[in-house]
Amino acid sequence: MEIAIVAGEASGDLHGALLARALRGRDPALSLWGIGGERMRDEGVELFHGIDEMAVLGFAEVAGRIPFFLRLAAKLRRALASRRPAALVLIDYPGFNLHLARAVRPLGIPVAYYVSPQVWAWGAGRVNAIRESVDRMIVILPFERAFYAERGVDAAFVGHPLVGVARPSRSREATRSALGVAADATLVGLFPGSRRQEVERHLPLFVGAVGRLRDGGLGSEQRVAAAIGRAGTIPEDALRATIAGLPIPVTTESYDLMAAADLLFVASGTATLEAAIVGTPMVVVYRTSPVSFALGRLLVRVPHVALANLVAGERLVPELIQREATPAALAAEAAAILRDPERQCATRDGFARIRTALGEPGAPDRAAEIVLSLARASGAPRAADRGAAR
Repeated sequence: MEIAIVAGEASGDLHGALLARALRGRDPALSLWGIGGERMRDEGVELFHGIDEMAVLGFAEVAGRIPFFLRLAAKLRRALASRRPAALVLIDYPGFNLHLARAVRPLGIPVAYYVSPQVWAWGAGRVNAIRESVDRMIVILPFERAFYAERGVDAAFVGHPLVGVARPSRSREATRSALGVAADATLVGLFPGSRRQEVERHLPLFVGAVGRLRDGGLGSEQRVAAAIGRAGTIPEDALRATIAGLPIPVTTESYDLMAAADLLFVASGTATLEAAIVGTPMVVVYRTSPVSFALGRLLVRVPHVALANLVAGERLVPELIQREATPAALAAEAAAILRDPERQCATRDGFARIRTALGEPGAPDRAAEIVLSLARASGAPRAADRGAAR
């Protein structure tokens, strides 16, 4: 039996990989294919197309790539029409995936949407498209089920896939030693994002803030170190070019760095929830193009930008957005947190509430059961049967 999975960026690749592992654990004979990245490929997903060209940030930037996305969607639809998988799983990435869901509807392939688009933030009008084109919503944030229920869409909350996954693989001391960071230094973990545009906008800001902390922001006696958490979608040479060769250690072991750090600078996105699950205080930053920011202000209807704050239902961690995000402001927020043990404790208590709200470990397993149930109910032939029929 074939199942197609479509992700469009690094976080979707991670969720797709965890889902693929869970699906294969239930049916090792499954044939999985679709769009994803290295993680999905490592879990045995045959890649129809990689995500490298798909990680585009901002309304204005996406507009310039519309012809590319339309060509890719048409090519993928032809493949779906030919291969007729028993189910199609769409992971977030709404501009592309909702277009694809509508396009494949006439094919009769059941569609599951795993990891809801943030329609509750800015795209409530897209709920109609979901209702018409998606057979099963599988949501991972606790407030999403009620949001969809109020709009006549049946959604299953399975918990967040990162609960039980976002955890360090080694001790704080071992990570610091591997990074060359002294045990008594204040370590700031830098997580600039998974898209090149994010790295280009955020990483120089992060490095500038660390420089201010080193220049006495925490007192003349306190040593300050930094290390960068590199997403798999960002080549290390591109990252090094952005920081102009500064000798800052880089690691792809993000959870180890999060756990070893005293504070994090994090680009708004899934990483804010990962940091909350790990339990390290953070300052959240986001910069985009002026045009995209202006459009976002007109469309976004949520009180917070960071997912961690949205799940908490309060401004648990600072958010510095667009012009507010300067090295001076970031260093000031960082110093205020690092000098206040009571605030750090209160933040960690808030993170514990977030972890509880995100549900029990095993979300990919629960999602896999829903996807397999949908696929089996479709009555789609197995790949071998289709080959024999040809």
